[in-house]
Amino acid sequence: MEKNNSIKLWRIIFTYMILIYHFDNAFPFSAEMELTAGWYIAVEFFFIVSGYLLYRTYKNGRYESAFLYTIHRLKAIYPKYIVAVIIVWIALSISRGYTYRMSLGFLADSYFELLLLQGIGLGRGWDYINPTLWYISVLLIAGYIIYFLLTHIEEWFVKFIAPVFVIFTYAYLYRTFGHINVVMDIEGFWGNFALLRGVADMCVGIIAAKGTDYLLQKDKADLSMKRIIGALVLLLVIVLSALFGFSQYDFLFVIMIAFGVATAFLPTDSSFINSKLIDKWSGMTLSIYLLHDLFRAYVFPSVFSGNYQLGEKMGIMCIYLITVTIAAALFDMLMNKVVKKF
Repeated sequence: MEKNNSIKLWRIIFTYMILIYHFDNAFPFSAEMELTAGWYIAVEFFFIVSGYLLYRTYKNGRYESAFLYTIHRLKAIYPKYIVAVIIVWIALSISRGYTYRMSLGFLADSYFELLLLQGIGLGRGWDYINPTLWYISVLLIAGYIIYFLLTHIEEWFVKFIAPVFVIFTYAYLYRTFGHINVVMDIEGFWGNFALLRGVADMCVGIIAAKGTDYLLQKDKADLSMKRIIGALVLLLVIVLSALFGFSQYDFLFVIMIAFGVATAFLPTDSSFINSKLIDKWSGMTLSIYLLHDLFRAYVFPSVFSGNYQLGEKMGIMCIYLITVTIAAALFDMLMNKVVKKF
């Protein structure tokens, strides 16, 4: 399949959706705008895209085992992850007024998070150093499980196990919660809903990848219209999820995202989509995600501690988005220099 930077463009868009959704938790504005703040659905986009790319990687035969695939992912993610966690830990310790001993004790008690194992269901629930990073843990664990199954029972997994798992998981979440935004909720021994959500979404990503292959094989002459339709569907998800969040429509949005990914990610020669700007900006999205809670939970509530009107909150949000982006750019620059030295 030809290289397509549409993935990178949409990664940027959905990253900022998550930032805005989390900003709403610190500076509530959605209720004032009569919205239901459903932009957590961006997490589904990232899980689906991860499954999509995982399947592409597997079919290219780049890694012979789930272990090698996961080690590669850890090398790419963990250095930035652990530095970001330490930065937020310092901010958390200061904001809570911890003594030196209390601060170190809290860090020691966070070993599941430090080892990226919180997605298994271990730890203290939401009392993490950086609770938003549950997603990365689940992403790695789910990725290992899926890659392992692909390397051992690919046909069975793709044609039967993955679709059935998606059906049963979504049905359970639909009936139990009425929406898909389950994170660190645990019930009994098997009810690790964040991991179930991640595995199911990534399985949908594999289905989306198969859909892209089908479209490429069927007709390569009319890809532009299919890309436009896919882009419109993803834009529709962005609009509708802001209006109908925390509802059973979440599961419709997942289907729409899968269709959008399968079509919007078709090859393109657009100079804008394939520009260096999009490539570089997309490369910063991991750091943007890793650092945003530092500003959302500690820096901005401290600097902007008063009561604000809706318009003022929108202004603060713009400053927040710009600040996080600049911080991520500097963070990437420093981390790249450090990594090169080792």
